[in-house]
Formats: sequence, C-alpha cells, structure tokens
Amino acid sequence: MDLAGTLLAENLLFVRSKGQARREAHTLAGLAETAIQYGRPEDGGSDAALAATRAIQIDGPPFALYCLDLCAASIAAIGDLRRAVVILAATE
Repeated sequence: MDLAGTLLAENLLFVRSKGQARREAHTLAGLAETAIQYGRPEDGGSDAALAATRAIQIDGPPFALYCLDLCAASIAAIGDLRRAVVILAATE
C-alpha cells in the first residue's frame, strides 16, 4: 500500500491544484480501493465518500454508485453493518 498510496496521494495534490474534479474523484476512489485491497478498509471511507460527492458533481452516476459501494465496504469493516446495508440497498 505504501507505494500505491504515496503515488495516489501525490496525484491527488496535483489534480486538485489543476482543478480537475473528474480526476480527483477517480484518484480518491483509487485511494479507497487500495485501502480496501490492502486490508485497511476503515482507512478508505472518507476518500470513498468524497469521491462519490465529486462523481455526483460531475454527473457521473455509475461512478458514484461504485464509490458508494466502496463506502459501504469501509463502513462494514468498522462494524456498522446496518449503515453499510442501507447504502448497498439504496444503490441497487
């Protein structure tokens, strides 16, 4: 996770400095997905939530749904299964 997280964090700073909302959303989702893949899903929740927000702002509904799935995975990992189920049910 260290190299992937470092590269994504660097990219996030760059795309934010350029005002690239679409790339910011994808980078945030990448950070969340990387956290989940490397066994630290609780670390990806805030990135996934912000990615979903950006996806909605740029009118990307399918991508927003994917980001909400990442949110649900992070929320489930910290033990809040009820909230995770509500998110998953809402995106079906």
